[in-house]
Amino acid sequence: MSFRIAFYALCFIALAACHGKSDRSDYAEEKARAPFEAATSMGVITESSLDEISGIVASRKYPGFYWAHNDSGGSPSVYLIDSMAQLKAEVRLEGVINRDWEDIAIGPGLDEGYLLYVGEIGDNRAAYGNYSIYSFPEPELNISEGVQSLGISDFSTYQFQYPDGARDAETLLVDPTNRDIIVISKRGDNVIVYHWPFAEQTPEPYVLHKVGGIPFWMIVSGDISPDGQELLLKNYESIFYWKKEPDVPWLEAIMTNPHRLPYQPEPQGEAVAFKTSGRGYVTLSEGKGFHDSQHLYFYRRKSEE
Repeated sequence: MSFRIAFYALCFIALAACHGKSDRSDYAEEKARAPFEAATSMGVITESSLDEISGIVASRKYPGFYWAHNDSGGSPSVYLIDSMAQLKAEVRLEGVINRDWEDIAIGPGLDEGYLLYVGEIGDNRAAYGNYSIYSFPEPELNISEGVQSLGISDFSTYQFQYPDGARDAETLLVDPTNRDIIVISKRGDNVIVYHWPFAEQTPEPYVLHKVGGIPFWMIVSGDISPDGQELLLKNYESIFYWKKEPDVPWLEAIMTNPHRLPYQPEPQGEAVAFKTSGRGYVTLSEGKGFHDSQHLYFYRRKSEE
């Protein structure tokens, strides 16, 4: 057994002791100590086409705005919404389908711009075995001219498989410090962390590196902060938070014990993202079948005294 594998195994045991599924204790005190305040509704989704939001990420090109997308069967589009959850643009990826889009991430491009990453990573029945990530620069938009709609064909497609068979996943992360991709599975007794180093990201089909399991379940979304030092993961009940030292890689930091953050319960809440400013994080609900349920909730970072 290598030193790294042994290290991950020890971290896993320690983390499982803190966050096993049998632990149903009251987290009110932990949430009170969290560095973020309780939820504030910034607005409600009113656009009928945004009826099953599964992923959200803060735009870098348009500060204060967010990119979101629908779940399986929706249009192969990403949608730009403002800070009050109002639709500003639809960007459609031409020539592809939304088989099961589950998360969206953002990372630095080769120049000074940023790339969006859309994860075709859902697989409820573990039936596919082949998955895709679509990547493209944030498009040029004039957001002052009403709702815009455009199609793009200039995007990259990265196909991958897992080393241990088909998986259902809903969490796609891009580390802004090195452009590595991390995918986290959703189901099972423990979710599995997979790694795709930037140096190995080519259009050729790729087999992800399996890092190991962490003792959480039904992880449905996540985001790494713009500075690369904080991480959010969420399931339907909770949001988990890590903050690491700059020289510690996320593949190591994610094996340590997180904090549990304030979370306003949502119907089928499957989207979380840091604000670009670093002043907090937001969540959005799929809201499918629930009237007036898709609030854009904001959790403000507490001021440091």
